[in-house]
Amino acid sequence: MGPVRPHRGGIAAGAVSTVRQLGFAIGIASLGSAFAHFAANSLTEAGRPDASQVANALSAGQAQDVLTSAGNDRHQLETALHQAALSGLHAIFLIAGIAAVVAGLLAYVLIRPSNTPLNTPTQQTEAASVPA
Repeated sequence: MGPVRPHRGGIAAGAVSTVRQLGFAIGIASLGSAFAHFAANSLTEAGRPDASQVANALSAGQAQDVLTSAGNDRHQLETALHQAALSGLHAIFLIAGIAAVVAGLLAYVLIRPSNTPLNTPTQQTEAASVPA
């Protein structure tokens, strides 16, 4: 918030806070969806007929509930859940890393330092302070 004039500091702080909160919400939602998608793909490859439901339960933290209702194939389902969780985590870490690199490059390219120092009064301010 360095380049913002002091009388606009509250507006800038509110805008930064709003964008930060939106970024958290959108980022968590999109990465959660990606996790469920890649976990479902892994469960489908493992031969689970209900892969989408199991992946949604896994992404919601309900793996124990899925395992308790597994019955005889508990060990096979547990192995598939571990593999699905690893597949989902691998994918979202890769996506988040790529997004961070792209955001860093965009910030480097698009954000330029201000040429006018903030503590130096502008010509308009100087003209207003000079008595007539």
